[in-house]
Amino acid sequence: MMILENLLTKVNNIMSVNRKEVALYPFEYMRITQRHDEGNHLAHWKPTTNYSDKPWDEACQDGGRSYFVPQNDFKVEEKFGSQSSGYSVRLASVNKLKMPYKDEPDILYLTLTHLNNDDYSKIQVGQIIHKGDKIIREGTSGQASGNHFHVTANTGKYYGCKQNSNGKWVFCYKKSLLPNEAFYVDTTKTIIINAKKYDFIGVNYKKYMQGKEVIKINDYLS
Repeated sequence: MMILENLLTKVNNIMSVNRKEVALYPFEYMRITQRHDEGNHLAHWKPTTNYSDKPWDEACQDGGRSYFVPQNDFKVEEKFGSQSSGYSVRLASVNKLKMPYKDEPDILYLTLTHLNNDDYSKIQVGQIIHKGDKIIREGTSGQASGNHFHVTANTGKYYGCKQNSNGKWVFCYKKSLLPNEAFYVDTTKTIIINAKKYDFIGVNYKKYMQGKEVIKINDYLS
């Protein structure tokens, strides 16, 4: 009887873990054009340590303006910027999400920059962007050379948008995340064109919920 009870407890614990909502990459195409550690992103955090973030550029599908398509619900926490500096929105996940970088679920914060005014003007603070909603498109505000999202992912306390010692304005949180630390990738939802050698973990959501093993996305996909 004790053996059966122990077995049932283990099964229930596994099912509980697998029912945790996982953070899934929120774009229909992954075409990362600039990592956090290259180009003009480098100055956001290196060589200084005074206010850092780890931004990446997501250009989605070639041509046109692709949507941010969340696979989790997010709330609009803040919106700010201008045409010259770039329109930004700061989002917080409605639920605590399971992320690759740690075991315990947490609130995931995202900032999306370079929105055009047509989408930016329609977004309201406090608005819930539900899973699958197509509201926000990539843009070119802030003198971006082409349509894309400048993205940051974070957890923990938010300290505001501050200027670091390199003169860059960055979104400051307790913990900045790389894209592969913040998100799993459901390869039935996101077509990978260029992962820029970030070592993402791919999941089929249904398989993950059933407790099956996740599959790493190999470097050849980048």
